[in-house]
Amino acid sequence: MRLEITVCYSILEYCFAANRDFITGDQRALMLWQELQRNRLSISIPLMEFYQKRFEEKHPELLQVYQYWMAANINDAERFNFVDNIYEENPTIKKWAMGDDYLNILLNTTYSTEDRIVLTEILNNMGFDAEPLGIHRMNSHLILDREANTYYNSYRFPILRKRIEAGESSFELSRWLSRIIRHERKFTIIDNYVWQNINSLKQYFLPHVRKGAKIKIYTYLEKKRDIEDCVREFQKQEYRKWDIRIFLVTDKRDQHARNILTENYFINLDKGLAIFGRDGRTDQSDINIDFIENVEDTALPEDVHKIL
Repeated sequence: MRLEITVCYSILEYCFAANRDFITGDQRALMLWQELQRNRLSISIPLMEFYQKRFEEKHPELLQVYQYWMAANINDAERFNFVDNIYEENPTIKKWAMGDDYLNILLNTTYSTEDRIVLTEILNNMGFDAEPLGIHRMNSHLILDREANTYYNSYRFPILRKRIEAGESSFELSRWLSRIIRHERKFTIIDNYVWQNINSLKQYFLPHVRKGAKIKIYTYLEKKRDIEDCVREFQKQEYRKWDIRIFLVTDKRDQHARNILTENYFINLDKGLAIFGRDGRTDQSDINIDFIENVEDTALPEDVHKIL
């Protein structure tokens, strides 16, 4: 997935200078550039104006490289995230910047984005405490460190065997997962125990699903009364925000794995919705997530019938 990252001129200068052709040169700079390419760079008009002025005055030899890069990506919404509300400045940032227009622009642009990640070298030795604002401050060393316990690494795909310990916060797990699912428009939930975990679906999953999303649920119910109760539940007004369809698996032995498929992602929860546990505390479980195009087979259960 693409995280939204605001990039400081200090990073652009390093990458442009070391890898002007984007193919050869400093391998560390190339790795850093690859990290930028796999995400979505956040930019604002004031930040673009500062970049332009910086390269004109300090690094004219890199100006053409910068301009070529900007022209090649400026209309690509997958690559660039344009922020237009940074003039609603955060007073804490403004006070800390102490009249430094660039820091004010850089950090307010970051603050206005979804992920609030700023990649910079110039804040390394400054006393700005970004965490209370939810800003994730990273430098080139940290973003290349795959072992670091960072927000950035928590969404580095593929996510293989993310271990959830028993007794962790169900809310925190839900909030982490929300960044992956909240922009998706179609969901297929395959879990034989959805009905047994209906409260987890309502508390920790559905609140992060956009209104109008299409949701297909494949599950198993044996008793007639459970089937009737399940249909009545999903006919309630609270579920009408979404287009929900429910299919029953005829034999639970034919479908054991518990997965969630979206337009972009394949999410394997080895305990399904039961991962959220009870009383706000998780059960021990593992999570695997990858882009759906990398998954060998996304076949759905074959012997099913629709109940809603």
